Amino acid sequence: MADGIYSIDWIAHHAERSPDSIACVDAYSDRTFSYAGFDDRISRLANALRDQLGITEGARVLVLSRNDTDVFELQFACHRALALFVPLNWRLSAAELEAIARDAAPSIIFYGSEFRGVAEQVAHAACIDKSIEMRSGGAGEYEASLARSSSKRREVPHDRNDIWALLYTSGTTGKPKGAQVTFGMALCNAVFLGHQFRIFEDSRNLVTLPTFHTGGLSLYTWATPNGHKPQILLEELSVRYDLKPVNIFKGEQLTDEFRRINPNRRIPVLVDSSITGEPPWCVFESGAILIYLADKFGRFMPSTTRGRYEVIQWVMWQMGGLGPMLGQGQHFWTYATEKHPYSIDRYTKEG
Repeated sequence: MADGIYSIDWIAHHAERSPDSIACVDAYSDRTFSYAGFDDRISRLANALRDQLGITEGARVLVLSRNDTDVFELQFACHRALALFVPLNWRLSAAELEAIARDAAPSIIFYGSEFRGVAEQVAHAACIDKSIEMRSGGAGEYEASLARSSSKRREVPHDRNDIWALLYTSGTTGKPKGAQVTFGMALCNAVFLGHQFRIFEDSRNLVTLPTFHTGGLSLYTWATPNGHKPQILLEELSVRYDLKPVNIFKGEQLTDEFRRINPNRRIPVLVDSSITGEPPWCVFESGAILIYLADKFGRFMPSTTRGRYEVIQWVMWQMGGLGPMLGQGQHFWTYATEKHPYSIDRYTKEG
């Protein structure tokens, strides 16, 4: 059953309430769209997808383009056409893009003019029989499709588990995977970012990151007790993250590159790329990471002051008491070249 809050069309909402307000500005092509104008183009594109191009419910729409307002039109047109928006990472090689396209099994590919050659290779490799070039507002099949199409907006129902987009990982840990972005995830992300960055009706956002990228979590760690703690919580939270092994026995934590994310040069470190800006948003020390994740996802941390500090005090007890004592005990029992009875006795009793 559809849930009304997830069926809300954000562009249509603003087009009805503030039609003349600026929705977006394309600096490259010097185009500016009001919400009314943007809504009209998205409706035309959604209708073109269905009526002219034969895109059915659940079909995947592949996009290979740099940042462009046409890309956002496609994203919201997929919302209205009940299709899945699948943006590609243009930094990948043609062979890598071909593999992703075969996995996604798209019905059509849209591409920016500079990627025509690669798009043709991808279309051939993945047996995509429909392709449309986007020319940043210039004359061509994309603009002609909009001109031929109806501007009538159709209301479409969604629930929180319906998939809006597939975002493929870069494959740094193996085969690229298609992360499913649901309408529930999109809404929660919008609410979180709106609160985190105090976004209001007069706020403006400069989009510089590639639109194929989604803010995600990267955990730099190694197979140690402290290194496992954040990974255990991430698994309990059932959130996607990239695992970045840092071999401490080879001294990889001592490199200048690692020092940029943790000046203390120790694992674990969590990098949250959903928080934009420079330097990257990094959280180090396992206890701090646990608290950050609990706060970020609203789980495993009570909302009351009393409950919150009951949890935090036990985290601090483990971090400052039990953990170090057991760690030292393990060191003197297992790794010390000479057995030191006093140290073994002290840390065994304390642990």
